[in-house]
This record gives sequence, structure tokens and C-alpha cells, in this order.
Amino acid sequence: MHDAEPAEVRVDRPVRPDPERAAFERWCGEDGRWPQAIERNGNGYKLMSTHFGWMAWRACWPQAQAAERERCAVLVETRDVSGHDGYIETSGDLLDALAGCIRRGA
Repeated sequence: MHDAEPAEVRVDRPVRPDPERAAFERWCGEDGRWPQAIERNGNGYKLMSTHFGWMAWRACWPQAQAAERERCAVLVETRDVSGHDGYIETSGDLLDALAGCIRRGA
């Protein structure tokens, strides 16, 4: 009898949601209009233009996120609620107004 090779153990790990990639694919695939544009090839994409776009997107993502956080922080620091039509009486009202301004891109 000979020693058998140990069986390969495969552990399937749950795929972590990637909001960066999801945002890129929504943009590149025009919200589902062009699914062929975002067909994957391993960790990249079949279309070279999409693959290069993904590389550029990944390079810009941290700076874009930092700029968005700074924009939100300025709204909070200055309590800029321009564009909010409601009455602000409590801190909760202020937070709701700021959240609305952030969502509208004020």
C-alpha cells in the first residue's frame, strides 16, 4: 500500500462587499445598460478599456472619499443648512437638515 496524498481542503470565504468596485461597475456599465463592459476576467476585466478604467478609478478613490468627507465636515462645522426648508429648533433638527444637505450635494 502507498501513502495517499492528503485531500485538498477548500475553504470558501464569503466575498466581502466592495463598494468601490460596485460604484465603478454601476458607472462603467451605465447602471446595467452595458453588462458586457463589466465582464470580469479574474480580478480584472475582459475589456482592456474597462480594466484600465478600473485601475484609474482605484487610484482616485481614496482622494475622492477624502474630499467628500472634508465637504461633509465643512457643512457640519459651519452649520451650513442652506437649501433646507424646514424649521430648526433642536439639535436633532439640525442634524436632519445637515444630512439632507449632504444627500443633495449642497
